[in-house]
Amino acid sequence: MKYFLNFIIVIFVSIVQFAFAHTFPECPQQDEEIRIKEKSVLNFKNNLNNSRFSFFDFIFHRGNWHEGFNLNNEVNSFFEYFHLLYKNTGNEGYVCVSDYYDSAGNRKIGFFRAIRNEIYYLLPGYNLEGIPVASRGNYKNGEKEGYWEYYYTNENNGNQKGEYFSFGFYKNGNREGIWFEFPLRTTQREEYPSVITYKEGKKHGPFVNAFKIENGLEYGSFKPAINENVDFGSFNNGKKDGFWSYDCKGIGGTGLCDPVWETVTFKKNYSNGILNGIQMYHSKKEDSWAKGFVIRGNKEGWWTFTKFHNDGFKELDKNKKDYGEWYWWKTIHKKKFKNGNLIQVISPYRCGGPDCN
Repeated sequence: MKYFLNFIIVIFVSIVQFAFAHTFPECPQQDEEIRIKEKSVLNFKNNLNNSRFSFFDFIFHRGNWHEGFNLNNEVNSFFEYFHLLYKNTGNEGYVCVSDYYDSAGNRKIGFFRAIRNEIYYLLPGYNLEGIPVASRGNYKNGEKEGYWEYYYTNENNGNQKGEYFSFGFYKNGNREGIWFEFPLRTTQREEYPSVITYKEGKKHGPFVNAFKIENGLEYGSFKPAINENVDFGSFNNGKKDGFWSYDCKGIGGTGLCDPVWETVTFKKNYSNGILNGIQMYHSKKEDSWAKGFVIRGNKEGWWTFTKFHNDGFKELDKNKKDYGEWYWWKTIHKKKFKNGNLIQVISPYRCGGPDCN
């Protein structure tokens, strides 16, 4: 009986591939069979509602970027975790059809993006007729329930047709638990997904963000869950809460930011949706910093505004002779606030030593 079923599957695969032949070619033969790896996102995604998983099982930060996943140290490598998920291939490649094995060992038909003779990633947003679909999921009593997937269709000029936009679980029509979102390949953080946590349809708990919001960047019918430029943060019952951060890439190890790519970096603290606590802002365009304290949305106490000067090599040389190493010359301006109102100002002064503050 087992051999008969395998024979039927082989016949079915051949018929389906023949039916697609006029639209999509067969994928090139690979060195090994295409199989969903046990420790990959494509396997774990169906268990995002498992109570033993938490946000921190799926993601951790290293430096300014979320560059690795641990999943309780069960994942052997970053590449295994993202096996058959989209890679930064630009708009290269073509769509092809092939059989593959899911994590349970079931043989299936799927669509893939290939470049020359190599299969790069799965395109789950095609149905068996080779037609792109926008989503897949189930309803219960007229409301979305259980696992759902959403796919790109015409966004990015159709270059990401069939790729994941997001997936996660619904409960009683509301998003619940951990959700993954994948940005357009035109964005800076294109190699990593966003990971967001929900409770009863509201963002609740920590998140990491992969989307870079720019003028003219269109997501079609999709709106990213985190619709602003921020690397990571957290929510409490749908309101911003705790520490939020957005950093830029350093230039040559200086820690300064590239004004071509970024405009503002920040480290903020929120409480119940309102700025509260220490705040720090960096304008790359002006190469300046602002740092101070906020209480319930109002500036409070002394704020320090710093303007760096990186021109004039003679001044830098003198600075090095005085202190044994280089310190950027800067102009400091201090202002004191009470309940958000400016009450005192210290005139700007210029300094460049290790104790300059």
